Amino acid sequence: MKLKLPPILVKDGFVGIRIPKHPVTDLIRKEGITFTTTSLNIAEQDVITKLEDVPESIKQGVEIAVDNGQLSSHASRVFDLTTDEIKIIRP
Repeated sequence: MKLKLPPILVKDGFVGIRIPKHPVTDLIRKEGITFTTTSLNIAEQDVITKLEDVPESIKQGVEIAVDNGQLSSHASRVFDLTTDEIKIIRP
């Protein structure tokens, strides 16, 4: 089955999936609840490290936000899983 996704979600024909390592997401997964999350960081803009710095444009589409205090400013690791060999895109 091939899905038609909005261009904003697709780059070069692929979709990125973010799986955060956090106690809240662990609890949600354990309960079998489906949820989505996004990185707060927008490409080529400053890294967001505090809830109060989240742009209004993102806040408008959010139902629940977990304030985890000051976050680190390092980017998420990125892996390419499109082949049998896992490639590290961003360590």
